[in-house]
Amino acid sequence: MARHSTRTSFIGVSSLQRELHAPPTIDLADLNARRDRLTAASAPTVAAAVGVLLILSTVLRLRPVDGQQGMVGVVVCATVGAALLLAGVVMAVRGVAGSGHAAVLLVLLVAAVALCGSMLAMNTLALTAYVQLLVVIAGPVLLRMTPFVVALVSIWCLWLGLTAALVDDVDAPGWFLAMIAATVVSVLLHSMRTDALRALGASLFRAEALAVHDSLTGLLNRRGLMMVGEEAVELAERGREPVTCTFIDIDGLKLVNDTEGHEAGDRVIVAVADAMTETFRSADVIARWGGDEFVVLAVGPGPELATIEQRLMRTLEADPAHPRVSLGRAVLLPWQEDTLEDALQRADQEMYRNKALARARAEADPT
Repeated sequence: MARHSTRTSFIGVSSLQRELHAPPTIDLADLNARRDRLTAASAPTVAAAVGVLLILSTVLRLRPVDGQQGMVGVVVCATVGAALLLAGVVMAVRGVAGSGHAAVLLVLLVAAVALCGSMLAMNTLALTAYVQLLVVIAGPVLLRMTPFVVALVSIWCLWLGLTAALVDDVDAPGWFLAMIAATVVSVLLHSMRTDALRALGASLFRAEALAVHDSLTGLLNRRGLMMVGEEAVELAERGREPVTCTFIDIDGLKLVNDTEGHEAGDRVIVAVADAMTETFRSADVIARWGGDEFVVLAVGPGPELATIEQRLMRTLEADPAHPRVSLGRAVLLPWQEDTLEDALQRADQEMYRNKALARARAEADPT
């Protein structure tokens, strides 16, 4: 039964290590959440800006209004613009429920209907320039693909229906090319904004990875060790298993740095890190504590310290730098009230005692 619980603990710790060592990837849910937040934040501004756009389209008319029907179209467009401006203010005060995509999509479609209805009443395509702006706005604001496509298709259907109704407008081919240009710009803006979000997400993931990993060795750093270590302790307590803490220090690293330079010292650190990876089990948690110190956490008693030291030194003997290390060990038992930090401190003290003993033996027997 104990053997089974130890195996379970190894699996739990290993899975967490794999998660921390996994290369940075884009989380689709995280990307969509970022899109939703950005769109929701933009919704009040979009509503107010489109409202102002509709109001200006009635004031800065490209052609004079003929007849009562045309005037009705102008009034309707101005009224919708005022309503959207007010809606933008309300959303800014109360916030936007949900992702904001539905709100922005509704704003764009209402504005497109108002503009197309006004042009139909005025019997002209002159306000197509404002429809183009709606198409362009959809690109950087509607960041999810589905509402973006719905916006483009709907606006195009409205405008093409209007063009079919106004077949006698000689400017239709020119406006058609302008709508195509606006659509291309909108697609490019949407792609650029989405790519920027992906790049930002990847950068954040890389930053998070660097926050728990040592940049020189690729091992966990002190923060990563504590994250995985706490999980290891919890798993060990549930399985009634001890946690073995091994502290490892590189002997003479300061001398290497002073005489051969820090690049040579870095090579020694990497050599020790590689040797530790080969020596310890894959389920063991290996971390660079800082400077010339490393820590290894293992669920279960593990091999004797002397055995570990022999294996590690045999591996290091093959390295041209031939570094040497000092080790110390402490065991955290499941019924003890000590914390992981207490065990690490005991292992550190034991390592320094072993280092002092080794130095004393070398001075007593210089041969």
